[in-house]
Amino acid sequence: MKKKLSLLLVGALLMLSAGTATARVNIWQDCGLGAMVFPDNGTAAAIVNITWDWGTTATSSKISSPGTCSSDKAQSAMFINETFESIVENTATGSGDHVTAMLDILGCDSASRDNIMTSVRSDFSKTVQGSDYTTNARTDNAEAYFNIVTSTIGNDFQGQCTAI
Repeated sequence: MKKKLSLLLVGALLMLSAGTATARVNIWQDCGLGAMVFPDNGTAAAIVNITWDWGTTATSSKISSPGTCSSDKAQSAMFINETFESIVENTATGSGDHVTAMLDILGCDSASRDNIMTSVRSDFSKTVQGSDYTTNARTDNAEAYFNIVTSTIGNDFQGQCTAI
């Protein structure tokens, strides 16, 4: 246990000295104990969250500390994580209540939603077909989905969603 904690602290200190910070918001990097300890270093926060409790405090931060994870992007990441199976089903069909709720949380205008989901659907289908998808942890796949959504909106639909 002491060795694991020492390795964690050494790794965190190395990352802090390197100044690695991230601009995107997601529950694994910007919520939970990790975000409280390393508010400006998403990589260190993610390592703390995963090492400390496999990320459970990160995914439950909304309940345990309402002031954390209050951005729309963080809320959408938590929603995706909590409803991942339904989100995947909705994405496969191109629409549904969970996808609609996710796009509502992200503040996406109604005119661009179909195009956003067409792009997300295309990119996510490549992820699902990848060899790692079935062996990845559920939260890893949920994070990958979140990254696809935010990347799609940020790259192709800027100004169409208020959260990104």
